[in-house]
This record gives sequence, C-alpha cells and structure tokens, in this order.
Amino acid sequence: MKPLKIAILGRYRNKSANGVDRTIAGHIFGLAEEGHKVTLLTVESPGKAETEELARSGISLCVITASSIFFVFSILRLRGKFDLLWLHSVFTLRNWIAFSLLGCPWITTPNGGYSPGQIRYKSRLFKKLALLVVERRMIRNALFVHTLTETESSDVKHLNAKARTVIAMNGCETEPYEPVRFNDNDCTIRFLFIGRISVVHKGLDLLITALESVPKTTPWRLDIVGKGSDTDTEALSLQIKQKNLESKVTLKGLLFGNDKQEILSSCHVFVHTSRWEGMPFSIIESMCASRPVLITTGTNMGKFVTQHDTGWVADISAESIANSLNEILRSGQDVIVQKSKNAHSASKLYLTWDSVMAPIFDELRTIHD
Repeated sequence: MKPLKIAILGRYRNKSANGVDRTIAGHIFGLAEEGHKVTLLTVESPGKAETEELARSGISLCVITASSIFFVFSILRLRGKFDLLWLHSVFTLRNWIAFSLLGCPWITTPNGGYSPGQIRYKSRLFKKLALLVVERRMIRNALFVHTLTETESSDVKHLNAKARTVIAMNGCETEPYEPVRFNDNDCTIRFLFIGRISVVHKGLDLLITALESVPKTTPWRLDIVGKGSDTDTEALSLQIKQKNLESKVTLKGLLFGNDKQEILSSCHVFVHTSRWEGMPFSIIESMCASRPVLITTGTNMGKFVTQHDTGWVADISAESIANSLNEILRSGQDVIVQKSKNAHSASKLYLTWDSVMAPIFDELRTIHD
C-alpha cells in the first residue's frame, strides 16, 4: 500500500489527561509507524520536547493562527496537499472549515460527542442547529466515522442512516503487572475515581448516593482525583457532607506524574460511574495498570469488562451501583486479585494501540486499494 498523506486536525500534548488529546496522540504515532506521512494541523504550538518527539517519529507539524479568518486562509493554502483529513470531536468551527476547504476525503472521530446524553447536556439548541446544517452532512459524506463502540456506532447511524462506521477502541501502553496489594493489618478496600469533576456527566452524584447505602462499619474508602468547575466541586463537597461521608470520601484535587501513579497503584478498585461517555481513558489506563474496575453501562466499556471479567458493571442508577459496591465488599480480596490479573491479561491482548488500530488500518487499505 502506498503511504497516504494524512492531515490530523488537533493538538499534541504528551502529558495531557484530556481524552481527545490522548486519542490523537495514539493515532498520529500509530499512523506514522504504519508508514503514512502524517501532518498535525494545530493552533497550539507544542513545547520543544514535544516538537522534537513528533519530528523523531517523522510527523510534520503545521501551526495555524487560531483566528478564524487566518485559519480559513491557512487551510486554503493547504488545499490539495493531502489524501485524507482526520477530524476529532464534533460541533467545532475549525472542523467545519477544514472539511469544507481542504479538498480531500475525511474521517471523523466523534469521541462520544454524538451520544444523546452529550447532545442534551450543554448548548442543546446550538447542537441541534449544527446537526441540521452541517454535522449530518459530515457524517453522511465521510469515508467513515470512527466510533469507539457498537453503541456509538448506533448513535451515529441514528443521526444519519447512510453513515459508514468503523469500530475501534481507544488504546494504552500496557504496564508491567503490578498486583493489587493488601495490608495484612488493614482490610480497607480502597476505591479510586480519576477524571473531570462533572457531577452529572460523570455520575458522581449517583456514586455518592450509592455509597450512603454501603454500611459505614465496612472498611472502605474512596479517593476522588480531578478538577472541575467551582460549581461542580462545591456541589460534590456538599453532597458528601450531607451524606455524612466526609470520613470515607476524600477529594484529592489534581494529581500528576508520580503522585497520580502512586494513588492508582495503592487502590484496589477503580470506579467510573458516568451517565454517558465515548470511552474514558482512565478506565483503560486502570486496567492496563492491573486494576479491576467498577463502571456503569454509560461508560461504553461494559461489554469488554464483562467479557474479560475485569471488574463489575452497574446500571446507571444509585441502586445498581450500591449493589455492585456491596458485592465487591462481600467478595473479598481473592476475587479482587483475580480480576486484577484478568485486567492486565486482557489489556495486553486487546488494548495496545497496535491492537485497537488494526480495524482502521484494514479499512484504509480497502479504501486505498
């Protein structure tokens, strides 16, 4: 297969916790390793180390002025230079400009942006108008829409039945197996959430309500790592206080690097109770770090977790989450350790970037041939 000249519109930040940033990073390096000529179109200049990292992998960098009018002229100057444009996220003006003016076929990765919950969550009228005017056309005429799950694929086809979709999960670099550790003198089960503090989106209100149903005499703790708006953070703190869980639940704020790795290594079960998602990297990273997970069906990871026995899956309700929490506490250490081993094994087989991008590479070969 002759290498394709592929433009990816986005940004590269190698330390980012943002899911879209992480997806773009996985894609650009994966495409470069496959032999394609990749150019990152970005309005944010990477740092020196990041720029050098891109260059070492043969990835070209094209920094464009963020101003809309200059962005238009920059895209027009690049017209006809690429075989393929890859867009990430949806409902963004720059994507609309790029696919309209760059003059080449395109792929769209919504990253969960077309889920009904996400469409209803914020700027509902704007999103409905954008779907009517431009987004459905982008879906219909794309080479394909890269979706993370079967559910997301169904969401896309609901918006436009003619859409062509390719399902490929997000990936992660698998770490060496580090088993869940228990202290002989402390039988406390340590739960951990890492993510944006968005109470409704991430279902943190459901999680705190569920924890109220867990006996306080049972030895457990929950650490919540992340940052959100002042409104969300205050609402979560207030709910914890109202449920008398201040001695059990701790808001840790943002953690990075070794601090983040240390708290992940010290937890026993990773928790993510979203009402809707694309596919959270924090869940994938936790399984790659040999941590079993308690998730809701809204995370879109339920099928994987159930199939490979890497944790527990609850419905999107406080009652169902409470039932899963109580099941974990009743199950004991041996069950948690076994699911930890399963998480590591499954991630090595199915969650590396080479594994997850295989369907995309196959589709590109089919299109090119």
